[in-house]
Amino acid sequence: MKVYVINGPKAIGKTDFSVNLAEYLQENNKVLLLQGKRATSSNIEDYFQKDGMITYDLADYFTGLAPLETVLVHENDNLDFMISPLLEDKYEIKGEDINNLLNDISYDYVVIDGVDKNLISNKTSVDIIGENDLGLVNDSDTFFINKTSDNFDIRKHKDTIDGKSSRYLGSVKTGEYFKNVIDNLISEREVEIPKLGFFEKLKASFRR
Repeated sequence: MKVYVINGPKAIGKTDFSVNLAEYLQENNKVLLLQGKRATSSNIEDYFQKDGMITYDLADYFTGLAPLETVLVHENDNLDFMISPLLEDKYEIKGEDINNLLNDISYDYVVIDGVDKNLISNKTSVDIIGENDLGLVNDSDTFFINKTSDNFDIRKHKDTIDGKSSRYLGSVKTGEYFKNVIDNLISEREVEIPKLGFFEKLKASFRR
C-alpha cells in the first residue's frame, strides 16, 4: 500500500491536488482519500457534491464513536473517502491514529490531505508551495510549485532548488491541471531545471 501525504500553506491548492491525485490513481487502483483538517473554502466532500450529507468524520472513527464502515464514504468501486473533523478543535490526530487506520484498511493507495508527515513512517510526502515560498519546503520527499504566474521563470531558482534534498516535481500555472506533476510523482521522476543563458543573465542584471 502506497501512502501520499500532501501539505502546504493555506489556499495553495492542497485539497485540489489531493482530490485530483486520488481520482487519477483510482482509474486502475483501489484508493482511499482522507482529509485531516478543515479547509476555509472547499473540503473533499464539496468536490464530490456531498456537502452536508455526511454524518461521521475522521475524528469519530479515531475516538471509537463510529466504526470504519460507517465513516467511509464510497464514491465509486475504486474510490472511498473520509472527511476531516467537522469542527477544527474536535480532535487532534496522533500518529497512532493514522498507523492504526493504515493497519485496518486494504487499498492500493492512500492519499492524505493535511496531516503532519512526521506522524507517518512509511509514506511519500509532498509539499505544495507558491512561487515565492521555496523556504517552506521542509525536508519533504517531493515538492512542486503551484499557481505560478505567466512570467515566472523557474531557471532563476535553479541553485536554490538544486540545493534541496526534496525531489522537484515541476510547477503548475494558475488554472492548469496537475497531470505532469502527478506523472512525475508516481514515476518518481525529478524535473531538471535548465540554466539561464549568459545573455539572459545579463539582461536580468540590467532590469534590477
